[in-house]
Amino acid sequence: MTNKRRLAVGAVAASAALVLAGCANGGNSASDSQTVTLRLWDENAAAVYKTIAEEFEAQNSGIDVEVETVPWADYFSGLRQEVAAGQGPDIFWLNGANFAAYVDAGQVAPVKDVIGEDAAARFVPAVVDQYSSKGELYGIPQIFDGGIGLFYNADLLKEAGVDPAELQNLKWSATGGEDTLLPLLQKLTKDSAGRNALDPEFDANNVVQYGFNSAWDIQAILLPFIGSNGGTFQNGEQFTFSTPETEAAFKYIVDLVDTYHVAPPAADTNNNGDFSRDAFLQGRMALFQSGTYNLTNVNDSVSFEWGIAPLPAGDAGAVTVAPGVSALINAASANDEAVKAFAKYLSTAAGNRPFGEAGVAFPAVSEAGDAFQSFWSAAGVDISALVVGADQTVIEPVTGTKFNEAAEVFMPIMREMFLGQRPVSEAVAEADRVANEVVNG
Repeated sequence: MTNKRRLAVGAVAASAALVLAGCANGGNSASDSQTVTLRLWDENAAAVYKTIAEEFEAQNSGIDVEVETVPWADYFSGLRQEVAAGQGPDIFWLNGANFAAYVDAGQVAPVKDVIGEDAAARFVPAVVDQYSSKGELYGIPQIFDGGIGLFYNADLLKEAGVDPAELQNLKWSATGGEDTLLPLLQKLTKDSAGRNALDPEFDANNVVQYGFNSAWDIQAILLPFIGSNGGTFQNGEQFTFSTPETEAAFKYIVDLVDTYHVAPPAADTNNNGDFSRDAFLQGRMALFQSGTYNLTNVNDSVSFEWGIAPLPAGDAGAVTVAPGVSALINAASANDEAVKAFAKYLSTAAGNRPFGEAGVAFPAVSEAGDAFQSFWSAAGVDISALVVGADQTVIEPVTGTKFNEAAEVFMPIMREMFLGQRPVSEAVAEADRVANEVVNG
């Protein structure tokens, strides 16, 4: 059981992001063929789009599709400037946190004229909801992450005398209720002398194996813990960090780092979102809470036996999150027939199924959804813990036209909280205040 998430197709250097001025108009080549540009941040998905583009081009002579990848760290800043200037790629990926700002600015086009009035019915409803505004669908849903689960290192569990079956019904509590998660994480955390975190002599300053990846990770850690304690991250666009349920969830998450030392220190994770993943891949972390987006990373990289268990349940049960990604049509390219043709193809099962067939992500076209599970089943990997069931509670992903602006002011506070430099109650109250001042400003 194993996987990784990065291949290279048409990579675009961040420093060159602003020289793509002609892309939004589907420029012509010397042979009079039309070029449609598609930009995204994920190299594995870019490889899939290359396959999709080849099939589309075979059916549509005279149209060439150019796939561009820009690294996540540089993606949104360059894209925002280009699209605001009426330039940039014809079609581009967006996530939920950035979607609303482009809609409000009139920089992306509704898709009903491209894929039909009732075409939204062919997509996974949760992703349609995420990319709809005032009754209009603005994105062509492409993939969704499925749920979050507990990736586990079976070898480390065996060394600690833990049967993987013990992971099936883990519980945690921020209110003093039943908690089987914390003692398990303590048992799975070791110092350089081989003592686990339950040992009175445990040396928290010399940890060589962590039990868990508690850290500032909105999708994999914060939202599931907050939801399973009955809290919310936002109410509409308003931030709700300081509500009692959410504050208590933050306290539990931070204590795993700073009080119990069963997760890496925030000095390692605050500014390195890959630290915990890499520690798990290297065999230095027993449990890694993550989603389908890390399936390939684990499968292609590890040398140990592994599996995926369900999320731990809080006082409000187990709550997952399943955000999606959509392809948005640049308003500056919306009337280009070649762009419309490719965008429509992306909304079909044929134009979406390759994501599942490559094992990259759940396709957002419902008809193509079984391809992803079939891929991993054939690879001998049981992903049932990541499949969002109809009866499963799902917390909404982050959203808002000013989410990124708000994050710039609340993130320094939250980083200090994870470092143990601010009490949780003080930090969440201040983060709420400054973030909502941005939202309401």
